[in-house]
Amino acid sequence: MAGAPGDTNVWYDVKVNQPEYDYIVDAGLYNAANQLALVDSGVPVVLPQGAYQPAPGSVGAIELKAAWMEVANPSDARWNTYKLSPAVVVDPSTQRCRTATVALVGLHIIHATQSQPSIIWATFEHEANAPDQGTDAGTGAWNFFDAACSPRTLTVPANCAADGTSTEVTVGCEPNVPPPYHIGGGCPGPVPIQVTRLTPIDPMAQRVNQRVQQNIAAHFPDSVWKHYVLVNVLWSTNPSPSPTKPVKAPLPFAAPTPSGSVAIANTTMETYIQRTADFGQGPQASNCIVCHRNATLAGKTGIASDFSFVFGLAQGLPPSQAPSLKSMRLTPSQKAAVAHPPTMRRIIQ
Repeated sequence: MAGAPGDTNVWYDVKVNQPEYDYIVDAGLYNAANQLALVDSGVPVVLPQGAYQPAPGSVGAIELKAAWMEVANPSDARWNTYKLSPAVVVDPSTQRCRTATVALVGLHIIHATQSQPSIIWATFEHEANAPDQGTDAGTGAWNFFDAACSPRTLTVPANCAADGTSTEVTVGCEPNVPPPYHIGGGCPGPVPIQVTRLTPIDPMAQRVNQRVQQNIAAHFPDSVWKHYVLVNVLWSTNPSPSPTKPVKAPLPFAAPTPSGSVAIANTTMETYIQRTADFGQGPQASNCIVCHRNATLAGKTGIASDFSFVFGLAQGLPPSQAPSLKSMRLTPSQKAAVAHPPTMRRIIQ
């Protein structure tokens, strides 16, 4: 939920590029049973790795996770600084599909390459998402912070309350606190919560942002991308090689840069775990690897899925449906005709 612009939903989606899609389809890894068969044959899941100066097909696996804020009035001038997109969403009140316009407010990009087999991790946000904790929020409109916030008290069924007993809950104005009740399944809908940035944008990223924004403004003055900022990038200065056989999660991530003690968080997607997180190894500084090193294949094998949570979502698929997936693939000549896979172009252009 957003703050100042009014009550509005935030939607999340995950996309993979064509090389990763081809890898999944070729091995049938959209089916949990095929994942298990691959493990039984002694072959690990390793995402395709791109190379510098890529030829067609050598881009490597790229995954995007995006946060999109629903826009009620897209013609309003305030949205001129946002990447807008038409969308079809499931209304949380009626559970029916409806069309909407959404604005990009957060974006994770991860890319597997030969020099970074443990993946390069980058995260971006719109510049108007949230103020830094403890700073003057000013008078401008923030997407996830409202200087005039007032607590809201809601009547909820006892089974919806976080404590399982309350029939009234209050959503306060303290930033980065989850609502004290469950959402969905007959429980009340979401209401806005306050968000602030707990870890300031990395100083090096700030310098990069300044340079890139200046260049975009000089060459593409009407581009919305000059209003997005890099929060941070995580990579390895001595990356661990990809496994040669199936191994249990968590995967190693050697020599992280910046240090593994540095928190890296996107306020739109890691709102409640901006500083620390515990994914089974005790509390640690919250960053991409603390979470993704625990990614596994579908089921309860605990076998690592090369840092990607996409594979853990697989279910059984009747063999009769497999041809429909293969029919969506690009031919080699189609791949050679584009600089980037089409699923990515629609986002980055």
